[in-house]
Amino acid sequence: MAQPEATEQEKGVVDELTSEIKRVIDDNRKFLERIMADDFDDDELPDEEPEMTEEEQ
Repeated sequence: MAQPEATEQEKGVVDELTSEIKRVIDDNRKFLERIMADDFDDDELPDEEPEMTEEEQ
């Protein structure tokens, strides 16, 4: 059974999502390369998450 042909709008959404996914993957790859090269200043790294207060628990 054949799939119905995608509309132009559906194709546009798929293309948009595909390009966004590729961008995120590329950003993550670059970030990982920097981590592996230890190419960070200490102030660029996120602080550890603060401890939860008693009220939050």
